[in-house]
Amino acid sequence: MWQKMKDFLKGALREVFGFLDPLAREIARNGGRLLLEAAIAAVLAAEKQGGSGEDKLKAARAAAIDRLETRGITVAMNALNGALEAAVAKRKEDGMI
Repeated sequence: MWQKMKDFLKGALREVFGFLDPLAREIARNGGRLLLEAAIAAVLAAEKQGGSGEDKLKAARAAAIDRLETRGITVAMNALNGALEAAVAKRKEDGMI
């Protein structure tokens, strides 16, 4: 029984990570750690600003893009959106939102 459960979990994790792997590679190609740091800072600033979810998303996007462009980094929107969503998910997981 435990082996079946272990095999199921391995398969499920492999499927999830296989699905997310292309996004992780896109984030790495578009600034990597700098993109993630910009996303975290942007999410924090947007939370402090307040407003609707859409308002905070727009503010976070603008802040992250500005921060990255000042460092000469142009980022693909799908990488930025993924990094912002990851930053929000991490804040929720840590009980910060």
